[in-house]
Amino acid sequence: MGASGWTYFTPYQPEASAALQELQRQVFASGQYKRPQTGPELLNQIQQYNPAEIHRKTAESYRRLPGAGDSAEIQTMIARCEQMAAAAEAIWPRTCRLVEAMKTGDTSQLAADELREFSLYPQLLKLSPSLSRKHRKPHRPAKSIEELREQAGEDGTHSILDILRISKKRNHATASPLSEKLLNQHFGTVEPSREQVETNDLTFAEALNWQAVFFAVFHAGEPAEWAFIGSSGD
Repeated sequence: MGASGWTYFTPYQPEASAALQELQRQVFASGQYKRPQTGPELLNQIQQYNPAEIHRKTAESYRRLPGAGDSAEIQTMIARCEQMAAAAEAIWPRTCRLVEAMKTGDTSQLAADELREFSLYPQLLKLSPSLSRKHRKPHRPAKSIEELREQAGEDGTHSILDILRISKKRNHATASPLSEKLLNQHFGTVEPSREQVETNDLTFAEALNWQAVFFAVFHAGEPAEWAFIGSSGD
């Protein structure tokens, strides 16, 4: 599904790290994050998206491009999409049978070549509810932020909970202070109000993949909140 961008405000306190921890406790308690998927859920998701349809839609989008009929390059891309759609369509029934076998653990309906193919997918076998104890049942509700992160893995929670700590410099899974130069550049001041933050085009956050920036938000000349802006998840 790709990364998710997010913006949070939390009451100001002198230590930004303490504010981050309090904010994360509130987000975790509210359940406002992406719940980790179980193996059966992921397998169901695979079945919902036939790659052939995706390739056909891509080909159709190329056909609608201006001058598509006279462009050899576009026609080549259309032909390539149609070839991939045909190839995907040919193996789709086989894919569905493999997924069903993974969901139930019953390989009796698979042909010999499909059984061999089945054994070549260790990364998918772990999703089978009958073959993996870890994924057999839905995840129990996480009792802590740390447990939730473990359940989510590389997919992340698509929230501030993916940030591990405060850092002076930008690093993976950290929140770093937004410099005065960038504050002036984006808000025209080093003491932005909440209204300025909420109405600003925060396009700079698009580059914050698994990172965040933070800065103080002011009211009547005094720091009133911390803003945490970032992007995470996959």
